[in-house]
Amino acid sequence: MIKKYRKISQIIFFLLTFIIFEGSFNYKPLNDFFNGFHLFPIFAKLLVQPFSYFMIIGFSLILLSFIFGRLYCSWLCPIGFIQDLVYIISKKFKFKHKSLKKNTTIRYFILFLSLTFIFLQLPFYSFFDHYSNLGMMMKQIILPTINFLLIPVAYIFPDYKFLQLNEFHFDFQSPFFYSFFFLFSLISISFIYPRWFCNLICPTGTLFSLFSRFSIMNYVPIETCKSCRVCNSNCPAEAIDNGVVDKNNCIACFECVEACPFKAFGVEFHSPFKVSRKENEEETGRREFLKITVASACGIGITAAVPKYVINKEGFRKDKILPPGARNAEHYFSKCTGCNLCTSVCPNGVLSPLGIEDGFSTFCKPVMDFNKSFCEYDCNECAKVCPTGAIDYVNQEEKKLIRIGMVSLNESVCVSHKEGNDCGACAEQCPTGAVFMKKKGEIFAPYLKFPFCIGCGACENVCPTTPKAIIVKPLKKQMKARKPAVGEVKKKVNNDFPF
Repeated sequence: MIKKYRKISQIIFFLLTFIIFEGSFNYKPLNDFFNGFHLFPIFAKLLVQPFSYFMIIGFSLILLSFIFGRLYCSWLCPIGFIQDLVYIISKKFKFKHKSLKKNTTIRYFILFLSLTFIFLQLPFYSFFDHYSNLGMMMKQIILPTINFLLIPVAYIFPDYKFLQLNEFHFDFQSPFFYSFFFLFSLISISFIYPRWFCNLICPTGTLFSLFSRFSIMNYVPIETCKSCRVCNSNCPAEAIDNGVVDKNNCIACFECVEACPFKAFGVEFHSPFKVSRKENEEETGRREFLKITVASACGIGITAAVPKYVINKEGFRKDKILPPGARNAEHYFSKCTGCNLCTSVCPNGVLSPLGIEDGFSTFCKPVMDFNKSFCEYDCNECAKVCPTGAIDYVNQEEKKLIRIGMVSLNESVCVSHKEGNDCGACAEQCPTGAVFMKKKGEIFAPYLKFPFCIGCGACENVCPTTPKAIIVKPLKKQMKARKPAVGEVKKKVNNDFPF
C-alpha cells in the first residue's frame, strides 16, 4: 500500500512539474507554491529578495528530514521519479544493479561546492542541481517531443497553446546537446546504478541525506529476519546490504518494510546517535566524518578561487538584452539558474538560452532574441515564474516603463530615408510611440523619441531590411522610461503585421 501511495504522490508532483514548465497555465501563486519545494532556488532567492511564505514549504521539508529522512527525494522529486521508472524497467529485463557505496567524498564535495557558489552569488551550482537540469531537459527535449506526438490531435483543442505546433522542432544548439546528454546519462546509468544522480551528483539530495543521517526514524531488521535479501532487491536506491540500511543512500521510500515476506523489517524511532554495532562497523563513523570534512573544505576552497578567475577572465555578457526586471548583467547572470521557466511561459517566444560559445558563466541563461520575436508590452509572465529573483517581479503597469534597451535608427539603411519608399513597419509596431512617422518630402519616414523607448524590440523584429535599419542596443543597467501620453499607447501590437 505504501508503494502505491508513493507512486501516486510522484505522479501528481510530476504532472504539476509538467504543467509549470509547459507554461500554458501561468498562475503566480501556483508557481511560488511549486518553487517552494526546491531548496537551492530558495537559498538563491533569499540573498536578493525578502522571505516569502511559500518558502516555508522548503524549510518544512528540511524539518521533516530530521524525522523521516529524505521524503522529498522519494515521494516528490521529478528526477527521482524518472530514475524509479528506469529501475522498474530494468528489473523487468533483469539488469544486475549495483550500489554507489563509496560516494561520500564526491557528493559532499559537490554539495559544499554548490552551497558556496550560491552564497558567493556565482551561477555554476546550476550544473549540479536537479531543478535547473530538469528545466532545460523539459524545454529542450521533453516538451518538443510531446508536442510532436500530439500534432495529430491538435485540432481538437484549437485554443490551447500547447497543441498549436505543426512541426517537429528542436533547436540544435549547445543547450539542446547539453540537455540531451543529461537525459541520456540519467536514463542509461540508472539501468545499472539506481538513483545514481540522487546519491552522487544532486546537491539537494545530498543535503537531505546529510539531515537524514540525524533522523529519529530508523529501519531495523528484527529477530524474525531470515536474511532472505528481499529487502535488498526491492530497494530502489540499492541502500540495503543484508538487512543493514545505509542512511547515506536511503531515500525513505518504505518499500523494504512492505516487501519483507516475514514482516521482519520494522521502523523504530529513537535517538539518531544510537547506532547499532553492525551499522557502526559498516560506516566507520570517524572515517566518514573525515571524508565529509575534507570534501567540504575542498569544495569551499575551489569555489572561492577558480570561479572568480573564470568570471574575471570572460566577464558576464553585457552585449545581450535581458528580460524586464533583470536589472543588469551581473545581477541577472549571477542569479539565473538556467531553468528556462521564463522561456516556457513567454507568449512571443523571444527568450532564448545562450550557448556555450557565449561563455561558461552565461550558458543556458535566456536573453532576448529580437530576430525571433519581441517582448510583449502587456506581459510580465517571465517575472511571475522566476524562482531565484534573477528577474524582479513587478506588476504590468510598472513593467511597461522598464527600459531594457535603447532604439537606434540607421537612416542609410532604412528604405524610407534612403530610397524614399513608404514603409512604417517599425512605427506601426512600437507600443509607446517612441518610433513615429513624420513627413519627409513626398513620403512619411520613421523618427525617434528616445525618452519613451523601452527596448521591447518590436521595431527591430519587423524591420524588413538586411542588415536591420532599426535595432535595439543593450544597456549597462535597466532604467525607467518616460510614460507615454495616453493617445500614443497602442492597445495591442499586431503580431501579424507586416512581413
